[in-house]
Amino acid sequence: PVLPIVQSNYSFTLRKIDTSSFQIAAVAVNPPGKIAGMTPDMSEDIAHRCLVGLAKLALGDSAYLVLTNNGPRAAIDTLRLYPSNERITRASFRVLRGLLQNPATMMKFRKQKRFRILPRVVSDAVDRFPNSLDVQTEASHLLWTYTGIGGFDAQEAVLGVGFLDVIKVGLESARQKDKTESKDSRVRKFVGCVLSLAVKNEFCQNRLVQEGLRSLVRKSLVEFPKISFHGEFAELRDWIRGDRGGAKSVGKASTAREMNVAENQLSKGVPDSGFRTHAEAQKLNSRHDTPPDYRPSSGGDGNVTRGGTQSGSEQNLTAETVTRSRLQTSTSSTVLVKKTLLVTNETETADAFLGVERLRNASVTYVKKNDDSEPPYTVERALRTLESDTRESHAEACEALAEMFAAAPAVGVEIVMKGLVKSLTSAIAGGSSAFCAGGFALLHMFATAEVTSRRVKADDGVVSGQTNATVLASMRRYSKNQAVAQWGGMLLWALAKDNARCKIGTLNARVPGGRGTAAEILTNALRQHGGEAEATAKSLCGAIMTFASNSQEWQEALGELGAQSVVTQTLAQHPALTFKGEFDALRGWLRGNN
Repeated sequence: PVLPIVQSNYSFTLRKIDTSSFQIAAVAVNPPGKIAGMTPDMSEDIAHRCLVGLAKLALGDSAYLVLTNNGPRAAIDTLRLYPSNERITRASFRVLRGLLQNPATMMKFRKQKRFRILPRVVSDAVDRFPNSLDVQTEASHLLWTYTGIGGFDAQEAVLGVGFLDVIKVGLESARQKDKTESKDSRVRKFVGCVLSLAVKNEFCQNRLVQEGLRSLVRKSLVEFPKISFHGEFAELRDWIRGDRGGAKSVGKASTAREMNVAENQLSKGVPDSGFRTHAEAQKLNSRHDTPPDYRPSSGGDGNVTRGGTQSGSEQNLTAETVTRSRLQTSTSSTVLVKKTLLVTNETETADAFLGVERLRNASVTYVKKNDDSEPPYTVERALRTLESDTRESHAEACEALAEMFAAAPAVGVEIVMKGLVKSLTSAIAGGSSAFCAGGFALLHMFATAEVTSRRVKADDGVVSGQTNATVLASMRRYSKNQAVAQWGGMLLWALAKDNARCKIGTLNARVPGGRGTAAEILTNALRQHGGEAEATAKSLCGAIMTFASNSQEWQEALGELGAQSVVTQTLAQHPALTFKGEFDALRGWLRGNN
């Protein structure tokens, strides 16, 4: 009765899937080994088939059913019950990886005791197959996913079991084998595991450099240029180069070309939000990283044969496509890319202005909602939504806060006191261009309103410069977006006006996500958008001159970049632009006589 469950045609109802997943987990741990005529090999083969079925469910949309039906226990117990079976080891690793990378199960699995012992279990299983590259690859992929959601403690646990030696040996073998087979799936998993250990952990970064793994990762990215992590490790671009601070390599230094290629590989596929979570990035690569689900020890059935033939056809088709693309002329490709980028930038800018317009309309025309299908937004719920990972709800929460403020301005004080600046800064850090522009407009509304202005300017995030650094990072990330530049300049102008502590904090703050100081980002934004709409030019000029007012440090920083001439040229392009005497004290500085 076991085999029909595993070899079904997926025509299950939800209840049948729930029941079958429980049965599969039970049979995987207790196969019918004592039945007359059932050999130990047949029993292990049934256990393997059951684990393959669990892996398919865990890596698909039914991971929650696997988690709630003893899936983690079955995967870990089978590693102990069948220590010499390589196929069962690989299948168990895939079950655990599916539960860790699915958003519906990752946090629930993280709370289990089995999560804490996972690195030791994986390390012990790998030690039983020292010559199996497939087992080492699956283990690296599993621990990549593990550290992606476990954070600092998970990284320390992986280092504690001595897995770096496995990665070094396995990555060298994977480079040779993948190069022979013209693929990169094995190398990608080892490199991803190394990079996941380095994320936001300076101790691990230094350890990886000492072990020579950073140099090995660089070489792997140069040899396999098609590898992409879709923005998951974009924050490691400075570390992978090795010449912008941090630990220095102990061996032979990499060439400048290797550093540049490695940095570009980590920048490949970065979305508008600037980064992707591990689950989002893994979902984009699931069709490449999931190995065959069933590898019989001898022979094979018709389904396996058809799968192998189809895979070969897909590889041939991919090779033909790559060959044809390389034979095309570079001129037509360049023209097409330029046209696509132009249309994309115009669309994103229009969407950003529409986002601001919706927010302003919400604050002007407040209408009380009587819809009982969805509970109304409260201040606490809206702020919690902004701090959550559900980005699709962030814009709605911003509009709800704008409506509350418009309906009762006194509520604005409550909104600010309960953490508006912190919550909105968190949401802006990972938001799209449209949301960033709308978020800037919302915070500008509170920063300029009489009842909330002083409280917003006195917020810890504003005084320390953290909020302004996040705004500047978004302006740099969407440097071609006019709406983001315009409303970012207006917000910085409002926050820094008559706020000396904010100016010093912004000047000294490190802008996350890349290179460039606050003065450089503002000056470059004005250079790029100064000749566009008058409102955009006014907001950026106003922001620069606000920071320069009564601040010798800002005047020196801007003067080194030639910001005075950029402001003067912009004002000359817009003769009707006026600040009504607000910056008369800066006339000498603008002329270069400060």
